[in-house]
Amino acid sequence: MSNSIIVVIFSLLMLPGLFFAFIPMLPSLGYMISLVLVYSLFFNSQNFLSGRELLVLAIVALVAFLTDYLSGALGAYFSGASKKSIVAGVAGLAIGLILFPPLGGFFGLFLAVFASEFYLNRDRQRALKAATGSVIGTTIGVAINIAIGLSFVVLFTLFALS
Repeated sequence: MSNSIIVVIFSLLMLPGLFFAFIPMLPSLGYMISLVLVYSLFFNSQNFLSGRELLVLAIVALVAFLTDYLSGALGAYFSGASKKSIVAGVAGLAIGLILFPPLGGFFGLFLAVFASEFYLNRDRQRALKAATGSVIGTTIGVAINIAIGLSFVVLFTLFALS
């Protein structure tokens, strides 16, 4: 089987990773980088991907990982949430995602930040601002991860075919 066909197959296998990017905390780029590793280990006998290209793809995946896990926290932080509320928000996002996939993470994040801020400060407006900021941050992070995921697929395809 030619390398071009294998690259097209692996590029198509990466498409579910793009859908994973729509849901916070799902390993969208982790899935994609694992496909690159499988390709590199089993189908890269003629060195279609160099070490430098693998490093670039790994860095892109790391940026996506950091974006995924920090975007909601940064949104909450810039909206005035306390560190305790940010930690509660991350826990709420994970619990919401587990209990009510795929969008439960957003609700869990919002409720956890709101409840924590309200408990700590007894100020409904401040709690609402922090919770809204966390969801906005997470939504921006999802959009960034989708763009990063598309870039990843394009880079992999270009690297593997060049």
